[in-house]
Amino acid sequence: MGRRFFEEILDARFVAVKKGSRDALLRMLGEHPHEAGFGSYILDQSRPGDSRFYGFSLLCSLCSGDLSVILELLRALAQGKWDAAIEPIPASEQDRIVKDFAQRQPLYMAS
Repeated sequence: MGRRFFEEILDARFVAVKKGSRDALLRMLGEHPHEAGFGSYILDQSRPGDSRFYGFSLLCSLCSGDLSVILELLRALAQGKWDAAIEPIPASEQDRIVKDFAQRQPLYMAS
């Protein structure tokens, strides 16, 4: 999924619900320094479970292009606080929320 396409969808949703903005969301989530090579980052960890999952682009790319999953994850991260004054969420907190969210998602097995 292209980031630009997703940003346009987010912009439209924020306008439709009349609260929040993409800029506020980006300030809240920031970016992961290894977003472009996340697979290599995981492999470089002494324990893959030590990898940290945070940042706007990385979170969007982890959701396999399923827009509803991405929106639900962003809602879980924002905790309903979409105003421009929202504070950045620390990477450790994002990582915890993402891992909890991933554990609650159903796994679909190919038949």
